[in-house]
Amino acid sequence: MPQGAPDDDQPHLVDEHLRPFVRALGNLVITFALCEARLLELVSEMLGGDELKAVTVLKAQDKDQVLSLVRSLGLSGYDLEELVAGVDMFWTDKAARNRLVHDEWYPSLLEDEDAGIEIGDIGIRGLTRAKVPKEVFGIVDITEVWQLALRFHNYDHLFSHRSYVIRRQRRDGLAAGPAGGRGSLAHIPDRARPGATHRHRKPDAVRQASARRNFLVRGAAHEGRASS
Repeated sequence: MPQGAPDDDQPHLVDEHLRPFVRALGNLVITFALCEARLLELVSEMLGGDELKAVTVLKAQDKDQVLSLVRSLGLSGYDLEELVAGVDMFWTDKAARNRLVHDEWYPSLLEDEDAGIEIGDIGIRGLTRAKVPKEVFGIVDITEVWQLALRFHNYDHLFSHRSYVIRRQRRDGLAAGPAGGRGSLAHIPDRARPGATHRHRKPDAVRQASARRNFLVRGAAHEGRASS
């Protein structure tokens, strides 16, 4: 098949109830990958163009170390606030992305009016990477997956813009880069700005408990079919 050709002849590999998420998740995967590359570029520029050292910094998964580099740039006012917020919320959204990519997906078999969960809603279940892993649950909403992908797209612009400014300062000796422009988040709709909450990232206790019940019921139903 030629690169970029339609793939309508390819069969779906996921169950029918998961297919509505395929396009949103595809955009999330790509926007996150591009955003990670731009963050690597930014950290490299903040370290004087040392990409290998930047890889080491990011592999440590230490957000505070990256924020320390941001604060060492000498930015002030909106430029500083915007970049600090972008890096900070990138980490938060990355955790939400990781749950979507690595957790088990399952359809809800129970309805819970208090939690706002209906039969057929899609839940996810996974374990944290803490010393003592914790079981976590969430309910996935397609709109929220799209918003997450959009935020990574906007972080990409923010990090890319600041990398360009640092390179230009180093080359031309300019005192400060311009505010706004391609790297600004001012044009982003409120729902897609860093800090925008979504149901998957911050489920309350009621939704967590209901999602867990749905997962257990789904598991019991699956075992019943397997033994019959």
